[in-house]
Amino acid sequence: MYTRVHTFKFQNKLAKNSIKLSMKQLLDPMFDKGLQMRFFVDVNDTTLNVINVWDNQQNSSVVHQNNNDFIKEIKEMGVNMLITGGDTEASYSEKTNFSDFTKI
Repeated sequence: MYTRVHTFKFQNKLAKNSIKLSMKQLLDPMFDKGLQMRFFVDVNDTTLNVINVWDNQQNSSVVHQNNNDFIKEIKEMGVNMLITGGDTEASYSEKTNFSDFTKI
């Protein structure tokens, strides 16, 4: 598995919510292209972390490259963005309630 973490710093809550909605629409079809899990972490009114867990780095990179225009538009809006990624080792508790997740 491979994970990409996007950290966004927005000017205001409206900008954050707008980009969050856009990212949901953009990423939902990616579940058919290797995206395994997606997490939106609302840190505060102007900070959002998006964590995307992929089946492998290659699929993550292809999707990332295909969406460079979207990333460029976000930056042109004045949003500060940091993207990091790496190989992922995941574990979960037997008490994990997967019904808390939304299946796409």
